[in-house]
Amino acid sequence: MLRDVEISPDGKKVVFESMGHIYTRNISQGKAKGKPKRLTKQSSHFELNPSFSRDGKKIVYATWHDQNQGQIRIVSSRGGKGKSLLKEKGKYIEPTFSPDGETVVYRKISGGFITEPSWDLNT
Repeated sequence: MLRDVEISPDGKKVVFESMGHIYTRNISQGKAKGKPKRLTKQSSHFELNPSFSRDGKKIVYATWHDQNQGQIRIVSSRGGKGKSLLKEKGKYIEPTFSPDGETVVYRKISGGFITEPSWDLNT
């Protein structure tokens, strides 16, 4: 099942989340081309909500780990190791780049009844 599917600004690549990891795949004239490729190689947390920068060179995404909570990370659209943007852990969702690519906007939400409440203050 594919989630959070987004086409790159140049229309040549698609990014999506499936089974807790982010993948990219080349596309041509709206049709899939080649095999999906994992964006990162990590296995320490789940990845979700990927979004391209306006120039298509970077992808921002949210992470989740039941004990360590979540982060917002940026990685090259060609793949690699994601770079964390935040120092405070929490439950973050829906990151996206500003039009100039200099700022990332995201939402911090409360954890609910089954997740650690310590970090959901100041949503």
